[in-house]
Amino acid sequence: ISRGLRVGPRAGQDASAKAARSVIVPTWARIVVLAGLLALVAYSVVLAPAIHRLPLSSRLPGWAVAVVVAAPPTAFASLLVAVLWSIAGRAERRGRILLDTERRFRSAVEAARCGVWEWDLESNRVYVSDRLAAMLGWSEGGVVSGEELLERVEAEHRERVLKALRIAATHGSFDVCFRSPGAQGGRPLWVDARGQALGDPVPEGYNVIVGVALDVTDERVAQARAQMADRRLRDAIESAS
Repeated sequence: ISRGLRVGPRAGQDASAKAARSVIVPTWARIVVLAGLLALVAYSVVLAPAIHRLPLSSRLPGWAVAVVVAAPPTAFASLLVAVLWSIAGRAERRGRILLDTERRFRSAVEAARCGVWEWDLESNRVYVSDRLAAMLGWSEGGVVSGEELLERVEAEHRERVLKALRIAATHGSFDVCFRSPGAQGGRPLWVDARGQALGDPVPEGYNVIVGVALDVTDERVAQARAQMADRRLRDAIESAS
């Protein structure tokens, strides 16, 4: 695992939590706030002195003139604060819903014994979850380089993984099954990885592929045994005939 980057099971969750806590103010709201500030400046520079020069202001107490001058900008500023408060509340609620949805998705994926991965093709960096890291023989999940991940793929299967990446970069769909040496001293594993491109494609293709990986070793072993038994049965029938 690369030591220069954040690793561990919370590597992807921390980024999601940070995004969920951030408040995104819409462009229209920024324009309204800017226009309001400009209006307050114009009021203070032009209208407020004009109110002081009105004949009525000379017949009013000083505090009354101050109230008349301060009331419009105060009311307008209060309205701006209320609008921004409402926008911030909605953005925070959306962020919490997004984070909660992602947590439920991760829990469901982990319960299904699937690993989660995200491959940034532009930087050639891959985020792997703890479960996928265990499949590949690592002690914990985190961020690795593409070369490091390919080293955990059997040499004769690396080209099929690279081919699947090229197809995903062009068409957006990733599907490949490969064998991994697994943990040191353990048995080799068969891994079925599937994914989908994230975001809109650039002229060179998609940049980010996200997906899941499943340990299908038992299924492969059972399939091989079934094929072997079928061959033996055919050989026995041919010998008997």
